[in-house]
Amino acid sequence: MVQSFLDYYPAWQNRIGRVQGLIERYQTALVFVFHFLYGLRIAFLLVIGLSRIPAGKFFILNFFSALVWAIVIGMMGYLFGARWR
Repeated sequence: MVQSFLDYYPAWQNRIGRVQGLIERYQTALVFVFHFLYGLRIAFLLVIGLSRIPAGKFFILNFFSALVWAIVIGMMGYLFGARWR
């Protein structure tokens, strides 16, 4: 699918190559941060799916990212909820 898109838009080949290089370079941070960026989760999942991140590494990073996200959002809800009681 990506290759057919690149065949149709050859000028984008260099840009997509640069983006894929950034994804490969920062894959750990990308997987860890995507839970916190509301509205971009689907786009990030597509980007992560197109990268070469091993499934085991993704599973572990996704688990810890979701755990941190749940703790941070839970603490914020608790702290702000207790403030306005």
